[in-house]
Amino acid sequence: MRNLFSLTAVKKAFAFAGAHKIMSAIIVFAVLGGGYWTYNTFASSDGETRYVLGTVERGTVIAAVSASGQVSASNQLDIQAKASGEITSINVSPGQKVVAGALIAALDPTDAQKTVRDAQANLESAQLSLEKLQKPADSLSLTQAQNTLSKAQESKQNAEDDLEQSYDDGFNDISNAFLDLPAVMTVLEDVLYGDDTSQNQDNLNFYTDAIKATNNATLRFKADVEAKYTAARTAYDRNFNDYKAASRFSDVAVIEGLINQTYDTTKKIADAVKSANDLIQLYQDEFTKRNLTPSPLSTTHIAALGAYTGTTNSHLSSLLSAKNTIKTSKDTIVNSDRTITENTGSLEKLKAGADDIDLRSSQLSVTKAQNALRDAQNNLDDYYVRAPFAGTIAAVNIKKFDSAGSGTAIATLVTSQKIAELSLNEVDAAKVSIGDKATLTFDAIEGLTLTGAVAEVSTI
Repeated sequence: MRNLFSLTAVKKAFAFAGAHKIMSAIIVFAVLGGGYWTYNTFASSDGETRYVLGTVERGTVIAAVSASGQVSASNQLDIQAKASGEITSINVSPGQKVVAGALIAALDPTDAQKTVRDAQANLESAQLSLEKLQKPADSLSLTQAQNTLSKAQESKQNAEDDLEQSYDDGFNDISNAFLDLPAVMTVLEDVLYGDDTSQNQDNLNFYTDAIKATNNATLRFKADVEAKYTAARTAYDRNFNDYKAASRFSDVAVIEGLINQTYDTTKKIADAVKSANDLIQLYQDEFTKRNLTPSPLSTTHIAALGAYTGTTNSHLSSLLSAKNTIKTSKDTIVNSDRTITENTGSLEKLKAGADDIDLRSSQLSVTKAQNALRDAQNNLDDYYVRAPFAGTIAAVNIKKFDSAGSGTAIATLVTSQKIAELSLNEVDAAKVSIGDKATLTFDAIEGLTLTGAVAEVSTI
């Protein structure tokens, strides 16, 4: 559209010039003449250089921009509690000016104070332990450690003496047992396999055959007697041969083994005696139930076996005591060795003083206690709500004896310093820098002029 308009204007100009040739010539001449005069006037020179002089002065170049906006507080904050508890005091009121750090309100700090107190005690304890480690051992501690070691050594020596005595006493118990065991075995054999009750069969079969027709348990009793007598006889013969080959001067392992062996043998003999006595007692009971008179020899046999029952039980008790005494003495020696090793190490460590690891560990305990105390103190501080910056209390949202929790708004604080937020266009904003002076006027207050400074310029 713009090109079409220019072409039409040119055509009209040429048409006008063709119709008014004389007037057009005059106009062209006037334009050319005027241009020539103007050129001569400004371009001509007489060759003389002219200077304009002036006084140099220092001045200020001022660039100013203007804008409008709103004035507000530079900061406003709801002051919140960091702890939970009952409000014990409110120290401000609405409209009151406060400085940074001023106490706004306080919560009941009883539990937090107790935690601080305990943390302080733990820290003192850890510090005392560290100081104790750092000090060399005193003479009393060394003496006590030496006495403890000596007692452990004495205990071991006593246990060794007791063990030696136990072996000697144990051999005596073996000897006493074999003073009676041969007689027991002889009586047991005579009662079971003698033929004084019947010339046609031994006593075992006599008692069995007499009642097996009326009591089915008889054969089981007989089998039990035979098995236990055989076990007792085998153990006794082997044990007796081992006893004869040994003496009280034999190796302690031999004597200890012989004590155990004799105890087992005596127990088997006692079981055989009991089993034989049970069979004969069964025989008498069956005859009595049938109103029959048992053989008088059965009473004699029971009496003989009963006498040796007490004998075997007595030897079993003595031999078992010997076994237990030996075991106790051995255990005491082992425990004494451990105690001696521990006490020796403790004494050497006491003389050498604390090692680096113990010191570092104790120092770490002190550091942990210090951190715990610091945390407890910080937690206690949370029970006192303070102003984070200077300003004016705009509102108090809670009263004394109310319960407050973490995050409860106690009061609203606004700063005394105000800020004006202005909007500038791109060109003007480029001319403004932080720190530039500013002059503010207010529509609401005629004639009021305030000065300030640029605090922030948006980077966007």
